[in-house]
Amino acid sequence: MPKNELTLFTLALEAGLVPAAEEVEPWVETILRLWDDADFYEAESRRCLAAAEAWRPERLLPRFEALFRKVKRAGKPRPYGDLQAKTPQPAGAMFQDAVLHMTFEKDTFYEKEGKTYVRDLSGNGYDGLCEGVAYTPEGKAGGALKFDGKGWMQIPHPLLNHQANYTVIAWVRLRKNAPDGELFREGDSQRDKKFICSAALLSGGRIGSAAWNRSATDPTTGNWFNREKAGVFPYEKWVFLTIALENGGAKTGSLRVTVDDKEYHLPSQMVDSSTEDTSVTLGKHLEGKLGEVAVFHRFLFAGEIEAIRQRGSDKAQPP
Repeated sequence: MPKNELTLFTLALEAGLVPAAEEVEPWVETILRLWDDADFYEAESRRCLAAAEAWRPERLLPRFEALFRKVKRAGKPRPYGDLQAKTPQPAGAMFQDAVLHMTFEKDTFYEKEGKTYVRDLSGNGYDGLCEGVAYTPEGKAGGALKFDGKGWMQIPHPLLNHQANYTVIAWVRLRKNAPDGELFREGDSQRDKKFICSAALLSGGRIGSAAWNRSATDPTTGNWFNREKAGVFPYEKWVFLTIALENGGAKTGSLRVTVDDKEYHLPSQMVDSSTEDTSVTLGKHLEGKLGEVAVFHRFLFAGEIEAIRQRGSDKAQPP
């Protein structure tokens, strides 16, 4: 598929036209071949990816991911990572559609009325209030927020409620044998500030997820959908963690969890509370450090996840 055909294919996707199955693999292979042409890659390939993401075809994305895996098995560099190595992008290029983005660099911390805040770099103004947590330069992709199990960061805005597709990314480092702690939770003030969703880092390296949906009914679990994966999260090292929901609804949805370059899949559901008055807490009961954090209201491609991970991995490993 020549470049001009890829452009036409992109326009077709943006217009909502369904491609024939035989068109899918040549399109993907073209993107994989365009590693040398950074300008075209940025102008067309990313636009095409965005169109495919918005269209959400059932057969296109699985074949796209399968071809990535085939390239990886062949020992070739992944296209996003390779492009990143040749033409380093500023953080804004990777996070331009993030609804929340915090690097925890020192200059993003500020004081207001005797309290410490961290600036949200997404442009949405979702700055976080530090409650018993502090800046440390020992981050992975920037600075970091240090937790002793007693503090947290409060973001007084809803982020995951009503979202059928989302991705949360974070660099996390737990101290040795850390007890149960949370990456995030979203709370509902009309339910006495009880949480309506969470992602937890549990003892023994387990990762747990919980989501509440007002339309979900089950004689055993009611409105909740809880799952966990055992023995996947290490201690005393920086780990790139992502939690992404795809096609969520009441008692439906797929949760993709990545821990560095390993991928796990769990059933889940969309978080759906009737109130809009929700807020997010980061790092409650956590003992360790939380590095760069971002939230997207879409399901990120594996290649996008890898590019963000490589950006952090290229930095020196702090103690």
